[in-house]
Amino acid sequence: MSVAKERQAAKIKEISEALATVGYLTLPQQAQALGLCRSTAWTVVKGAHKASGLSAHLINQMLASPQLPLPVRDVIVSYVCERLQGTYGHNKKQLRGFASRLTGTPVPTATEIIESLQHRQSRGGQRTNSPHLAPGSPMQSKGEKCSPQCSAPSDDAMHINRARDALLQGVPRVE
Repeated sequence: MSVAKERQAAKIKEISEALATVGYLTLPQQAQALGLCRSTAWTVVKGAHKASGLSAHLINQMLASPQLPLPVRDVIVSYVCERLQGTYGHNKKQLRGFASRLTGTPVPTATEIIESLQHRQSRGGQRTNSPHLAPGSPMQSKGEKCSPQCSAPSDDAMHINRARDALLQGVPRVE
């Protein structure tokens, strides 16, 4: 296995380590947190993925999970950014294909969902209580601020979108 592929496998292994760190120790818990079926979650956490790495579809699915803890989200976003930079040995054609399949719309954060529910309640709407969306929950993104519009994309989504757009436009990425 090449050094780049070993680096990629180690980064993907960090996902299972991050899940364990926040207390998701069983496969059903990990699958639920990642928003994946058990067999797919097993493939991710056991490192039995393809040599090409995690697919854009799989990444989109995990980032869209409302129960994804912040440390796991950080590892996934880091993986995406490193992959878009070519760190794992993919060629330009592979990177462009991967980038084009990443979701362009930002995934709402826990705070944005809570704020949306609170705004709906203040206008007379029903509010649903979910233990996974409580303020201070492990899925809250760092640096989130309350905004009246509840529409500001998370820093993670903006970072991924900028990296993806730069790759698709052929513009070198500046950090």
